[in-house]
Amino acid sequence: MGEKDQHARSGVSDEEWIRLDAENRAELASLLETRGWPEPCALTGPAATGLLLVVQHHRDPAMREDALPHLEAMADAGRVRLDELALVIDRILVNQDRPQRYGTQYGCNRATGRYERGETEDPDTLAERRRSMGLMPAEVELRLINARNTAHGRCAPD
Repeated sequence: MGEKDQHARSGVSDEEWIRLDAENRAELASLLETRGWPEPCALTGPAATGLLLVVQHHRDPAMREDALPHLEAMADAGRVRLDELALVIDRILVNQDRPQRYGTQYGCNRATGRYERGETEDPDTLAERRRSMGLMPAEVELRLINARNTAHGRCAPD
């Protein structure tokens, strides 16, 4: 599922992106229905990361909220990286119309054709929070995201 998730975000057509995401959502729903959430030690690091990616990109915000305690346990067990967990936490906060904690979520500014970071909790301590989760400096990440955008054109100006 993780490989499919990343393939869907690698420049495929929007139709292919939607199809791959739908396949992952169906597979995840089936797994959770038949087996429940896996124990943190039951997954290899790559499998836990794949699960995290599918949850991160799931269209239902409730899925992320339900998954968070399980993903936190996987992070505590060393199966999910802290930087990956930060993405899910921020996505949950943004979906709740709250400031994000780690500054990992961006929106497209169609006027400029550039991505901009959404509102964050206490901007003065953002660098420290990002460091604690193994995230790169916020300014570097923003430059990389906009450089990738230039190459893939996902945030084109109007």
